[in-house]
Amino acid sequence: EELEKVRSLDNTYEGIKEREDKIKLEQSSIHNEVLELSNNLEKVFSNKKFEAAESICNKLIDLDSANSKKWNLKLSDIRNDKKHFAELQARWNNLQSDIKTAQWDENYLRMSELCKEALLIEQKNNEILELLANAENKAREQTIKSIIYEAKALIEIGDYDKCNDFFNSLK
Repeated sequence: EELEKVRSLDNTYEGIKEREDKIKLEQSSIHNEVLELSNNLEKVFSNKKFEAAESICNKLIDLDSANSKKWNLKLSDIRNDKKHFAELQARWNNLQSDIKTAQWDENYLRMSELCKEALLIEQKNNEILELLANAENKAREQTIKSIIYEAKALIEIGDYDKCNDFFNSLK
């Protein structure tokens, strides 16, 4: 607009065309840089590289002042996702530790519950799926052994009625 005002005052147009071309070239350069940064932002963000995403977003805020509100909102989203991811990662690490402890303690029911919870975070984790199958098999074995021991104890003391009641309760 200001160049248009100058053009209306100066009929010779000297330097105005050159300045217009320079401004257009600079705007084009900035536009291309914004596009490149925007594409890079999406790549690093989708790969959960939150520090790099924040850095790129800050550059976009400085470079693309016309859309600073958009980039500030994106920066806020990145920070929220970063926080959520850190919490999820901490929960995952705790679950891994708790699963190992339950396995060591041979508490297979607890191990099974923990594996199911871990699979809510990472559905296709083959290691956890394998641990879950193992825990469920071991828990069934423990349950069967417990039933057998209880039945044996009732038989050993000669309480056949309680033993019969016990087996009927299992049905």
